[in-house]
Amino acid sequence: MRTLLSKILKTLFHGDIMVGIVAMAMVYSSSTMLGVDIGYVVYLASFLIFFSSYSLNRVIEMEDDAKQHKSRAKYMEIYYKQLSALSIVAYVIGVVLIATERMDLVPLSFVPLIFVILYTVKLPTNHRFRRIKDITVGKNIGVAVAWTIFVVVLVNSYSSTFSFVPLMVTSFFFIGRIFINTVVFDMRDHEGDRKNNIQTIPVRMGLDKTRSVVMIMNAFLGVFMVLVGVIGIMGPLVYFAAISSIYAAVYMYLLERNENRKNVICDFIVDGEYFAKSAFLFVGTLMV
Repeated sequence: MRTLLSKILKTLFHGDIMVGIVAMAMVYSSSTMLGVDIGYVVYLASFLIFFSSYSLNRVIEMEDDAKQHKSRAKYMEIYYKQLSALSIVAYVIGVVLIATERMDLVPLSFVPLIFVILYTVKLPTNHRFRRIKDITVGKNIGVAVAWTIFVVVLVNSYSSTFSFVPLMVTSFFFIGRIFINTVVFDMRDHEGDRKNNIQTIPVRMGLDKTRSVVMIMNAFLGVFMVLVGVIGIMGPLVYFAAISSIYAAVYMYLLERNENRKNVICDFIVDGEYFAKSAFLFVGTLMV
């Protein structure tokens, strides 16, 4: 019994759990920007669904991880059975929680799982584009859109009124921020992806061009959110959301000048953007 418990704990705290916490931070950010009150059930369901989706992705991609992330591959080789079972149970519980809130939202709860399947499972064809991951920009856009659809639509469904423009602005903001985040991680893994012929944006464009494009996109997103506030499309909280661009500019600067610490910077500071964004918005709620 003690051995089984130890395996479960190792499974939970090997990093996959961070994805679930990030999902909760995104739900908070979305609900704050849209001015929607949601209950704890939404947070818990989001945590379980994204934790399990990411874990299932890791199980399916064990062979790819063996080429690039040897420590993670070793962990998966030992605990993939426990992780698979835990992920399935977690996803089922997440869907059930969504169903207890709103039955009409159950189809939405399968969006992350559908994306994982399209992203990782190879189609039985000889075409070089057999899955989303094989398309250069497919992974980045796919992750951004899948996460945004689930989080923003889920949160907005609790609103008493439908506001198209704020919904589109919030969706655009999340898609932009997630897209930039995923490209930065591709920049970190550039060498490994190049050796394994994985055609990510940095591999196709080169690090310098990719860095320039990402910095331009990051600056544009920040200016866009400020203009949204100035024009009055949304409330002053968008100014606090725009601070995320400053935060991202800082970690891009750190990555460029600390190549030997890129893993630490990505795992704690880059991924920490989601928590920082929530913190900025929380401060905003206290000030406006």
